[in-house]
Amino acid sequence: MVLSAQQKAWLEMNSDFIVSFDLHYHHLDDLESVVEKFLNDCFLDRHQNLSFVHGHGTGALRNKLHKILDGHPLVKETWMGNNGGITYVILDLY
Repeated sequence: MVLSAQQKAWLEMNSDFIVSFDLHYHHLDDLESVVEKFLNDCFLDRHQNLSFVHGHGTGALRNKLHKILDGHPLVKETWMGNNGGITYVILDLY
């Protein structure tokens, strides 16, 4: 299932339905293990709608995050938020 633009916009505006993780406090070298743990914890807790706050900056956090998420077995869909500093993720819970 791929979300429509309208569904994505609704999720972005209703953040109560999203578990968010701020990556600003983590070093690039630790990012893969930190993101992996977050994804696994969310999967086990049955949280499907996630967001990662990476900011704008140089794009280093965003680029590394997207490399981790691309093709990840728990990730069903990803997209960049309207402001560009957030990546939204839908987990495949089934």
